[in-house]
Amino acid sequence: GNHRVAVASYRRAVRLDPDAPWYRHNLGHLMDVALNDAQGALRHLEAAQKLAPPDADIASSYAHCLARLGKLERAAEFAYTAVTIDPRNADHRRLLVWIEAGAPAEYEVTNKDLERLNDELSMSRTVRD
Repeated sequence: GNHRVAVASYRRAVRLDPDAPWYRHNLGHLMDVALNDAQGALRHLEAAQKLAPPDADIASSYAHCLARLGKLERAAEFAYTAVTIDPRNADHRRLLVWIEAGAPAEYEVTNKDLERLNDELSMSRTVRD
C-alpha cells in the first residue's frame, strides 16, 4: 500500500516538474524494485540518467532495471559507472557482481565474488595509470 502511494506522489511530482532527475529516479526505482515493473520504470530511469550529472545512485538504479529486462551489457556499463563514482559503496559492487553473473533471479553475492571484483577493479586502475 505505501509503495503505491509513494509512486502516485512521484507521478504527480514528475507531471509538475518533468525535468527533475530525482523525481524521475525515485519513481523509476520504486516501480522497478517495489512494484516489480521494470518495463514501466525504464523510461523514468533513462530520463533521470540523461537529466542528472553523473550520479552513482541513478546509474545503479538504471543498471538494475536494465539487467532485469535482460539488457546485461548496457546494465554492466552503468553498474561499473556507479562503482567508479562511489567505489566504497558495497551495494553498487554487489549489483555489478550480480549483473556479471547474468542477473539470475536467485543469486547470493559472496565475499569471494567481491574480492574478485576488487582485484579486477585494481587491475583496471593500474592499466589506466
